[in-house]
Amino acid sequence: MYYLFITSIFILSISCQTDKKNFSEVVAIAENPIPATPNLNAFLLDSTANPQPYTLTLSMETLDMDSYQLVIAIALHNDSYFVSPNAKRDFSGKFTLLLDNETHLQRTALLEEIPLSVEEYDPHPFVRGTVNWVRQNTVYKQRMVRNTETDFQVSGRLRFTIEPRCSLEQIPIVITYKNGKIKAELSGC
Repeated sequence: MYYLFITSIFILSISCQTDKKNFSEVVAIAENPIPATPNLNAFLLDSTANPQPYTLTLSMETLDMDSYQLVIAIALHNDSYFVSPNAKRDFSGKFTLLLDNETHLQRTALLEEIPLSVEEYDPHPFVRGTVNWVRQNTVYKQRMVRNTETDFQVSGRLRFTIEPRCSLEQIPIVITYKNGKIKAELSGC
């Protein structure tokens, strides 16, 4: 029993180790964002090899005079995956959009996931139950309404645990409204 316990601890420590080189490369992606592409389908279907577990792009769509939609496109690489915001159980690494202040820009709906993840059973000791794993390239859309005519800037972050690397990602973002134009972009760390 003792050997089984020690072996389990050893395997767990190896599987959740963070490679500092890979982490700094992911931070570099956040610092040097890929320009938003007009055709998200082409971006998500790009099959070129990428050493990173994922690539993120942000854009804002204007729905009407005061309504907008934040579009978050995530292209997964190297069999990476993460927990969907639609997972029914509470996971600390669930994909989440956090805004520091919703005074000027307020969410008006739940985060929409395209394509919608499917609930599955995962026997892993940390899960042991149902979970919605996002295993394919996905687009998230968040509807928002602007509550002011003045210029503003709202900071926030995208938070999720990327697997199988087992690292908590916190990607800073900023949404800016200036001179009647709104934009969203990845922010420096």
